[in-house]
Amino acid sequence: MAWQSRLNRIRERLARARRGASRGGDEPGHVRGSASAGLASALARARAGLDRAGAGAGKTARSVGDAISGTWFAIPLAVRQRLAAGVVLLATIAVIVFVLIPAAPCSVPGGDRCPPSDDAIALVPTDAGAYVHLNVGTDTDQYENARSLAERLPELAGAFTSLLSTTADLRIDYERDIRPWSGGELALVIALNGTEVGRMLMFEANDGEAAGTFAEAVLGRGTKISDVNGITMRRNADGLAAAVRAGFLLLGPEAQVRESIELSRADSLAVNQVAQQALEQLPSERLLEAYISPAFTGAAVASGALAGLDTFVDAEASEGAAAALVIEEDGLELAVRSILDPDRSEASPGFFAALPAYEPTLTADVQGDALVYLGVGDPGASAATLVGRAASTAPDLFGGLEQFNRRLRRQDKINVERDLVPLLEGEAALTVEPEKAPGDDGGEQPEGVPGVVEATGVPYLALLAKGVDVPEALADLAELQGPIADAIDISAGQSPVFETREIGGLEAQSLRLSRVVDLTYAGADDQLIVATSPAAIERLASDEQPLADSDGFRAATESFDDQVSMLVYLDLPDLLSLGERLFLAEDPSYARYALDLRTLGAAALAVTYSPSQLSTDARVLVGEGEAPDPELEPPADVGLGG
Repeated sequence: MAWQSRLNRIRERLARARRGASRGGDEPGHVRGSASAGLASALARARAGLDRAGAGAGKTARSVGDAISGTWFAIPLAVRQRLAAGVVLLATIAVIVFVLIPAAPCSVPGGDRCPPSDDAIALVPTDAGAYVHLNVGTDTDQYENARSLAERLPELAGAFTSLLSTTADLRIDYERDIRPWSGGELALVIALNGTEVGRMLMFEANDGEAAGTFAEAVLGRGTKISDVNGITMRRNADGLAAAVRAGFLLLGPEAQVRESIELSRADSLAVNQVAQQALEQLPSERLLEAYISPAFTGAAVASGALAGLDTFVDAEASEGAAAALVIEEDGLELAVRSILDPDRSEASPGFFAALPAYEPTLTADVQGDALVYLGVGDPGASAATLVGRAASTAPDLFGGLEQFNRRLRRQDKINVERDLVPLLEGEAALTVEPEKAPGDDGGEQPEGVPGVVEATGVPYLALLAKGVDVPEALADLAELQGPIADAIDISAGQSPVFETREIGGLEAQSLRLSRVVDLTYAGADDQLIVATSPAAIERLASDEQPLADSDGFRAATESFDDQVSMLVYLDLPDLLSLGERLFLAEDPSYARYALDLRTLGAAALAVTYSPSQLSTDARVLVGEGEAPDPELEPPADVGLGG
């Protein structure tokens, strides 16, 4: 055979090389004298050179280099060539093993950037409404991470796994009924037919006979058998059908099962360009992946069932979207990629279209114990969009703000959005922060000390803007003081007068609205801060650890891109503690999941918009958790009007 001939020629060459080296011949490609003797002599000279180098440790690096160079060139040419070739070969192997293979695409053996195996997608019609694929093979890191996470979140994990049966209207226990004969791949296919929604489950079947037995048990007695393209399909009186094709058990409405049996790969989701483009944008290592068609997104948003989905998919412009769930040792990630039609995106801008990509820097100015951080770029251009969407989705919360703005317009023809918002350029962050002075443990503050604010125990809101013309902004705010004070309802017993006070070395203006709300603003350098408490000014001027350097923030955002359109950070443990004091402690549904939720750490979300793609990444850290504190009491006068 050809390979045997090549092997024999290689062996003959090696034999000739050994014979020539032993007799010191003049054959081409060899040197006079014994190669081994030359190498031994060179090594002796090298040893002598090293001895001299040890005796003269004070010699310069150039002398050492000369000694090494001399030693190298003292080795016979043929030996040097072989050594050099060996070094090149080893370097090439190292590059392949440590650089190229880990970064290689899935088509290259050994590449570790490959997504989980998905053979089921070839049985899914290209016009499917939605497709969810899960790989729970026990030999994957994602499975091991998921099992470890499930042990820490037993209630939440149970609620998630129950979706498998409830989504398909079937009572199925995966570990008991399916794991023994399945290869690990599971899939759900949602078909839209007018107002009807069909749901078909797909199970990888390593044991076709056992899969068939399971299907018969699900279908029950009295099934009808038919032949579809040479494949046996069973159907019961309720129209539920089952068949095994291409190593998968198909279980669902007869029409869907029949379509998957008759489907060719050319008409499947496996060759749908938009679906593949969206799926390829997801993290490579993932436990679950899903594809959502524009039809499904539109129907879900229109019905109100998944109204929030529109924000992160942009139903008006989306050509298709994909999502992935990634399980890590210390938490989980959710990634969503929506492919947008640039023309439709421009004609009907989505929520994030007004938010340009920027590099967040205000995380270095907010303290590390912030409860919530929401950052955007160019707030002057995006504020109207944000407030408008917030007002439409939470009218009760923002109704008072709109009413207050209308009152200002009537009294002094002042429009906050028109007169103040354009001053906010560069970057802005909205934060929720604990009401305590820097370095304090949250206890009582000394009274009467200049620059120290008495704590109320209630978190406050703060808006921090960077890149602001501070003198102009302060002048405009000064003109708004009168109208704002006049718009205050004095029946609450508050004195509608702005007071000048020094806080943390900055001159600030404050207007008391209630016992826990003290509208305060100040400016320094190119930064403007407006908050519901003077403590915000004091904390801004402190030199304590910023949010950007806190362990929770760094861990939650480490995988995000440097450029984002919006960045959100949540300190979940402290937010849960606050919620328990306010209302969660009395909620029965919270009590069920309280221990699980107490394992959650920091969470973060980043959204990046471009006319052709909307990308969302969310990450939640999971720790060991702690039990809720039964001794916590709610702080007094938590409401904004008290």
